[in-house]
Amino acid sequence: MNAATILNADMATLRRWTADGWAWWLDELRGLLPPGLLARLHRDGSVVAQPDGDGFMLVERGAVRRADPAQATNAAITLPAGDCLVRDVRLPVLGRADLDRMLRFDLDRLMPFPAGTALVAVEPGRADGSGFQQVAVAALPRARAQAVIDAAAGQGITARRLAIGMPGALRFDFLPALRSGAGAAAVTPARRWWLVVALLFGLNLALLVVRDIQSLHSLEELVSAHATTATTARRMRAQLVAEDTARRDWAARRATDDPLALLSDLTRALPGSAWVQRLSWDGAQLRLTGFKRGGVDIIAPLRALPRFASVRAAGNDVATAQAVGEPFDVTAQARVAAGPRPANGGGQ
Repeated sequence: MNAATILNADMATLRRWTADGWAWWLDELRGLLPPGLLARLHRDGSVVAQPDGDGFMLVERGAVRRADPAQATNAAITLPAGDCLVRDVRLPVLGRADLDRMLRFDLDRLMPFPAGTALVAVEPGRADGSGFQQVAVAALPRARAQAVIDAAAGQGITARRLAIGMPGALRFDFLPALRSGAGAAAVTPARRWWLVVALLFGLNLALLVVRDIQSLHSLEELVSAHATTATTARRMRAQLVAEDTARRDWAARRATDDPLALLSDLTRALPGSAWVQRLSWDGAQLRLTGFKRGGVDIIAPLRALPRFASVRAAGNDVATAQAVGEPFDVTAQARVAAGPRPANGGGQ
């Protein structure tokens, strides 16, 4: 089965597939339950109908009475054990539906009935741990079962189970196999109530879906109505973030590139016996040229300043004694280099 098959199916086919899937799921759940619990769950009500000559004998809570055609009764119909054949076979551990299907095709080998003339009911037993289980298989002639059901209907009895009467218990149930062979199941009051429950559940689910769709449409309209406002707010926020970033960057650059602060640091660091002839500062590199008295160290005071990471002489000029002193040419790299700046000419 593929997607095209499902999409092309009519409503009757979809209902049949749904019913088959529901029955399969219940059979799988039933196969997980212990046999003792299954026996308690499958106990019929208090009314049991037993064939008695031309009519039926009703047994209810130990009281025996004759069936009255004018009074509708819902009962479990029992047949004598001699009406069916029972055989124990060893089969793989499968669900109830799979077991029924396997035994239906293999009935002519297990039972002396031609194909299609008998109803099959199974009672799975305990698994033996090797992937197999003992299964009790019962076969009832279809004609016998149909005759009993028709006779019960004539007496006003609606069958909820067609079982074999055993001492102290009712075993097997041939009614599902009989209804399946007849093509449709009888609509019982319980089934009607379940149909009503399913219908109400479907209506409730449809209402929930409609409410969710309406809520989604309302949300879409609200989002559309506030889309312009949200776009304006996002644009303003982006502008504010950009301006804040620019201000922070400007403040950081000012802290490192402020020429007044640089001049103040150089004035305090350089000795009084040295004077600057030219200063060049681009925010990343400093160059000083000038004159000093003989033996005065210019590089060590500059290295002591925290704003510079590398201070060195720019060349190997030979110191010449002049009237004003010895010349010097020193370069220094900023410790935290800001972005590139256009070179600023220094003054004397």
